[in-house]
Amino acid sequence: MSQPNDKVNISLDTGDGIDDHKYLVFRLADELYAAALTKIREIIKMQSVKPVPFMAPYFRGILNLRGQIISVVDLRLKLELPCKDVNSGLLVVIDTANGPIAAVVDDVVVVHEFLPSAISRELAIKTKIRVDFFNGVAHLNDRLVNLIDIGATLTDGDFAVVKRVSEGELKRSA
Repeated sequence: MSQPNDKVNISLDTGDGIDDHKYLVFRLADELYAAALTKIREIIKMQSVKPVPFMAPYFRGILNLRGQIISVVDLRLKLELPCKDVNSGLLVVIDTANGPIAAVVDDVVVVHEFLPSAISRELAIKTKIRVDFFNGVAHLNDRLVNLIDIGATLTDGDFAVVKRVSEGELKRSA
């Protein structure tokens, strides 16, 4: 079970009450990604994750976070990025319409404000995969940052499986 000292020391409260343009910038492989701060519940150190058999490789399993069963998804694997060590990283816990999930990221970089005028949303790229989770690209110093909706990286089918697994685990632990 997670203890309070498992939290990573980065402030998600920016103090001004206006978080609509603030993003948590994190590293996946050698690339920078960012997610809207308003969707992030907390960041915790990597913990022991209970594997669930017959799941997609990016579905790492489940963990008990202060009495709540949370599914763990490795964003590196979900986005088909290199993953040097599957047991390293941090967990970014987000709230989705389908319940909380923990996303594995390599590292947290900073909380940064990206104004809408600084985000390129209309990119002229074609792809064979769905990219509805991709919200645009912005600059942070001399680097490009991919803005994504972590919850939207999962499909309705992914969430259906996650829900069945979580409910099954809750029944077994009761």
